[in-house]
Amino acid sequence: MQEACDITQQDKKNQQQMNNPEEEKQAMAQTAELNEKEVGSRLFKLLEPYSQEKESLTTLNLQSKKIRDVGASIISKNTSWTNLTTLDLSANWIGVEGATVLSKNTTWTNLTTLNLSENEITSEGAIEICKNTTWANLTILNLFHSGLGVEGVIAISKNTTWTNLTTLNLGFNWFMDEGAIAISKNTTWTKLTTLDISSNMIEEEGAKAISKNTTWKNLTTLKLNGNNIRTEGASAICKNSTWTNLTTLDLSGNNAARKGPIAIELCNNATWTKLTTLVLRYNFLDAEELSAISKNTIWTNLTTLDLSKNNIGDEGAIAISQNTSWTNLTTLILQDNNIGDKGAIALSENTSWTNLTTLDLFDNSIMAAGVIAISKNPAWTKLTTLNLSHLTSESKIGCEGARAISQNTTWNLTTLELSDNKIGAEGASLISKNTHWTNLTTLNLTWNNLGSEGASSISKNTTWTNLTTLDLRNNQIGAEGAIEISKNTTWTNLTTLTLTENDIGAGGVTALCKNTTWTKLTTLDVSYNNIGAEGAIEISKNTTWTNLTKLILDGNEIGDEGASAISKSTLWTNLTTLDLAHNNIGDKGVIALSENTSWAELLTLRLLGNNISDEGASAIINNMTWMNLAKLYLQKNSVSREKRPEYVAKWPKCDICI
Repeated sequence: MQEACDITQQDKKNQQQMNNPEEEKQAMAQTAELNEKEVGSRLFKLLEPYSQEKESLTTLNLQSKKIRDVGASIISKNTSWTNLTTLDLSANWIGVEGATVLSKNTTWTNLTTLNLSENEITSEGAIEICKNTTWANLTILNLFHSGLGVEGVIAISKNTTWTNLTTLNLGFNWFMDEGAIAISKNTTWTKLTTLDISSNMIEEEGAKAISKNTTWKNLTTLKLNGNNIRTEGASAICKNSTWTNLTTLDLSGNNAARKGPIAIELCNNATWTKLTTLVLRYNFLDAEELSAISKNTIWTNLTTLDLSKNNIGDEGAIAISQNTSWTNLTTLILQDNNIGDKGAIALSENTSWTNLTTLDLFDNSIMAAGVIAISKNPAWTKLTTLNLSHLTSESKIGCEGARAISQNTTWNLTTLELSDNKIGAEGASLISKNTHWTNLTTLNLTWNNLGSEGASSISKNTTWTNLTTLDLRNNQIGAEGAIEISKNTTWTNLTTLTLTENDIGAGGVTALCKNTTWTKLTTLDVSYNNIGAEGAIEISKNTTWTNLTKLILDGNEIGDEGASAISKSTLWTNLTTLDLAHNNIGDKGVIALSENTSWAELLTLRLLGNNISDEGASAIINNMTWMNLAKLYLQKNSVSREKRPEYVAKWPKCDICI
């Protein structure tokens, strides 16, 4: 579990001092030459597979490779890729300098897709990108979460070169009403089909301006979620008659100080006959609005409806269940709505949704009676995903509910989520005996008090040959249960195994490590299991999990000895996340970890809550392999904050918590 920096007021003051822009700038300058050489060398290796393609290269994907401005500069100067159509440089720590050099490229005349999302382009970089007149064939531009601000978006809106643009993602750039108004005035993007301006603090005036645009006649997808659009703005959007091809509308999370029935305006729009996806999460819909939605006969093509977090209760569920127009509905998401058995029974009686594949009722108040009714629905023969996790009723669905689900032979499930439902060992046994779900890939049974007996039952299932994800955390399975799980030879496709807080101990983890079936395992979470140094040593000896990308050992008291053992593994060359928090690791253990040269792809290192001092911290800084590190957690140790500039110098864009 990742956690934010937990600091006091004095810590905040100290951190502000450590975050002094000039200090950090000087620190970065000290290693600029080293970074340039390192990035250049690494980028050369990344581009080596494409060296023979030259003119034939059409797609270059360097997502999350941390190439920085230096790498962007190297790429921009290439004159061989004359047929390049797709360039993905997302999440690469590219700033203004990198964006500027990229914008000056005149070789990529065939470029159609440019992804620069999750970088630090800022308004200055966006202004430069907009000056490019070479990319006249650009159809997809992704600048999500790039710090564009108002000025950057205004510059983008004025671009007249991208006449072929069909998809524009400007989500999470905080450009507010002023930016939205600028976008709405663009008359160049006549082919625009997808516009994402979510999470931008847009309010009434911005929404009204967007609604008045008459240029985007081909618009199919509009994402306005996570803004501050209230009644008037939403009403204006809903009255638009230009977007006759609209298929996807997301207005979720726009509930701030809202008054008035938005959904009624929405339902009255007779233009959006092609609507397939409607997302209205967290909008405080009232009974009148739900009634209007349920009675809608215009959205005959609707495939996805998400009304989560609206507290619709049984009354709302009953209203929704009465709709007979959505015969193409495939996905119904009603999370966190206080729906009880009465609402669940009503939903189960709907026989119009014959194409339903996903039913998500997470965090409602349904008990066994509601689940029994759902399991008997004869119409949902295509159901593949069922989420009944974290039901808030005191009795949960229990063994009785598990029995009803296990006996269903109508659904060909791929995903079953039943966490926190008190099904116990008997419920697990019933679930394990189902032989109909041959395509099951994900099984979540967390917080169900399965015990070793329940774990044993699950392990003996031979039907789920396609299982990729198994989550049994907090089930008190103990060493005995882990030993039984380890004996399974059916799950040859297992990629994620989560056994958090099960008290499996060193004996249980030793058994898991001896399994040679799970050759595709990428994620192992055995946190808070008291495995100790002995367990860590056994994990380090495993030679089967060569594809491991995430190893989570939080809270296991592995100490210096265990950390040293883990550090000696040379097989996990794809490791991106290593979590050793709360493990009583001291400087000796961290120094050993820092000597590892195999984890070149490491992005996240969690060492919080240990016994590390400045000596151990210095060892981390001296590691020359973890050059891609993006998140480093060292809080709740004895590392002085004066070390921060050194970390910043080494990893300028790393999220560092000390």
